[in-house]
Amino acid sequence: MFQSFLSAINPGRNLAARIALIFSALSVFFALMTGLWTGNITHNAVERDQGQFFADRAQHVAQAIDVKLDQSIAAMDLAAHFIGSSKLVVARSEGERLITSIRKNLQEAVLIGIADADGQIIAIDKTSDLTSIAETDWFRAALVSRVVAAPVSLTLSNTKIENLALIARPIKDADDMSIGVVFAGLQLDWMKDLWRESSPNFTDAVNTELQVLSADGVQLLPNTPFDDPAVTIARIESDLAAKPDKGKAGFFVQSNHLLGYAKSTPTKRILGSGWLIILQEPLNVAYQSADMIASLIGMVSLLFGLALSAFATFATWLMTRKLSQIATTADALRLGQAQTFSPLSGSDEPARISRSLAQLFDSLKVKNFELADMNRNLDQKVAERTREVQRLSEETRNAAMTRERLRLARDLHDTLAHSLLAMLTQIRLMKKLLVRKPEALGEELEHAEKAAQEGLNSARSAVLGLRYFAVRDDGLEEALRKAVSKLQERTEIEAHLFVDPAAAALSGPKAETAYRVVEEALHNVERHANAKAVNINVTLDQISALEHKLKLVITDDGKGFSPSARKRGHFGIIGMREQAEVMGGTLDIKTAPGNGTKLTLVMPM
Repeated sequence: MFQSFLSAINPGRNLAARIALIFSALSVFFALMTGLWTGNITHNAVERDQGQFFADRAQHVAQAIDVKLDQSIAAMDLAAHFIGSSKLVVARSEGERLITSIRKNLQEAVLIGIADADGQIIAIDKTSDLTSIAETDWFRAALVSRVVAAPVSLTLSNTKIENLALIARPIKDADDMSIGVVFAGLQLDWMKDLWRESSPNFTDAVNTELQVLSADGVQLLPNTPFDDPAVTIARIESDLAAKPDKGKAGFFVQSNHLLGYAKSTPTKRILGSGWLIILQEPLNVAYQSADMIASLIGMVSLLFGLALSAFATFATWLMTRKLSQIATTADALRLGQAQTFSPLSGSDEPARISRSLAQLFDSLKVKNFELADMNRNLDQKVAERTREVQRLSEETRNAAMTRERLRLARDLHDTLAHSLLAMLTQIRLMKKLLVRKPEALGEELEHAEKAAQEGLNSARSAVLGLRYFAVRDDGLEEALRKAVSKLQERTEIEAHLFVDPAAAALSGPKAETAYRVVEEALHNVERHANAKAVNINVTLDQISALEHKLKLVITDDGKGFSPSARKRGHFGIIGMREQAEVMGGTLDIKTAPGNGTKLTLVMPM
């Protein structure tokens, strides 16, 4: 049961499982692509909408700060006008009373003070050792007109107060002459309070951070360090330069944060270059809702794709049931478990395939019967051909025995026949000497003994030759070189050998025949030709792609002989010609008395 289940879900064996696997893979792929595409779209939408929202909020905070500064400036203007128009004598006791009055309208001020025209402090509402502000830029500017300077640092009672927005107003008499300056310092934390007051719902976002920078890069809020303010300011300047018609607010993505900004516009009454209001939020926080939407869409797409793949699998299974039946029947036929192929009913493709397979199976059965008959006939013919081959093999063995007899006859002719002939000549001579010249008999006996020894050595060499096949063991070229070397050792005949490289390694029966012809020819040159030089030339010429011709030419400068003359009992030339004819070759001899001899052997290879 388990094996059947594994077979049913194996994509390698089941078409429906394969289609299910393909649809499932496509569903996962399209779900991922849909999620990524949706995430990209929602991320862009979040950047656009949330960034614009941040820019609007930053601009709103900047406007609230401007309003607050305008209110503070108006309060300072009123105090300065009151002091100048009332012609009050600016004494320390009177100054402290005036400061108390001013504070009622400037609750957020951390310090309020009055200085005369020389910058000497007349009154201040903090215990301080500050006595003069004459050297400050904002004081000199305030003598001329009202000034807002940010940020400013002052030291009061050895405590340095930084990042003050300092509001200064000239005190003028009836003749419009500046007789002093009234000033107030607002610490910039009040900006954060303005943000909370102006955006009560928005400021509940714990991951949204307010940054306040001076336009020249000094961080005003918060007190924690800000990542490279110069880079942020440069990016804001670039962004503003790229869209001059969009006002002084905008948004962009930087360092995995979404930033919205607004830039104040400094006026003549504000020293410095103004400030930047920046709202920022981590991208992963800003994208949370977008990622949830993308994940939901991807999950729905995946579930829809899997449902579609399940439906496609079921539909495929319904369509491929008949194919499975055909495959099962075919396996049974292959394994010998069935003898017939039953076609399916219907007119669809599986039914037509099954009918075609049934017809093909019937045709194969007929062909198998015919093939069995052909095999029986072939067996009979093979038996006949085997007997014929055996007969031809027997004839081949007989031909080989004939060639071997010819070779033995030649070798015996070259050894024992010559030796026995020489001994017979010596015996006849000794018989004559025994009657006519007995004293010469001893010398002739020595000649006879020498002839017998030479015959014995030749017979031993012939027996050794029966055991050693020079060409088969050494190759044609090496065998010929050894034969020529032996000739030069025994005689003073100058021998020259040339073997075509293509014929050098020949070692078959035909090469052996060529070697025996050379051996017999050299023997004749040594015994009968009285030659001084002999040349041997062996070449292998190509007649066609499958046919070659071996050509052997032997020439000497000996005394030659008459081809028509036949010496009784001499079989050397006859043996060479017979060997050539057995191998399908021809032997041609050209000679004449006094003109040397040329022997040419040609054999197909």
